[in-house]
Amino acid sequence: MIQNVNNLVFGNVTKVGQTPDGRCIYSINGADGKSSGKISVAHRDCDVFEKSYNKMMNAVPKLQEYSEKAVSPDFQKHKKKQAKRARWIGVAIGAAVPIVLTRKMKSGWIQALITLPGAIAGFFGGSFAAVQILTPPGAKQFTKSAEIINKLDIRPYDENENLSAK
Repeated sequence: MIQNVNNLVFGNVTKVGQTPDGRCIYSINGADGKSSGKISVAHRDCDVFEKSYNKMMNAVPKLQEYSEKAVSPDFQKHKKKQAKRARWIGVAIGAAVPIVLTRKMKSGWIQALITLPGAIAGFFGGSFAAVQILTPPGAKQFTKSAEIINKLDIRPYDENENLSAK
């Protein structure tokens, strides 16, 4: 059975059988415990589906906790300040390194031309750090798992369709 961390809140997916053509059948149960339907997954994709689904569900509590904090205007201001600082620190470090390395040069223009790419690289490095600061914990794991699941051979399961095929 595939189950997430807290099935009372998020629901679960349970393997319930196999189709005549070898596809695995999963029952989807909502947070209230009622069945929301069934899907069939190609047999070769079952392990990947179960693993990705579990990873996705393990990330949900982290995302939920973050989203509860993120509604606060103070939290949003704090995160924006952190991101802005990360960018400026990146620019400062990116510019400082070439300045220190070229401090003995006699021409200020050449030193400025050498410093400019360092500052630009620092800006991009700081922007990368800012994105890391602003990305909720578990978002990458959730997104990666969802992308994997979207690439699998998953179809809605219709019992009537399989009965008529017999």
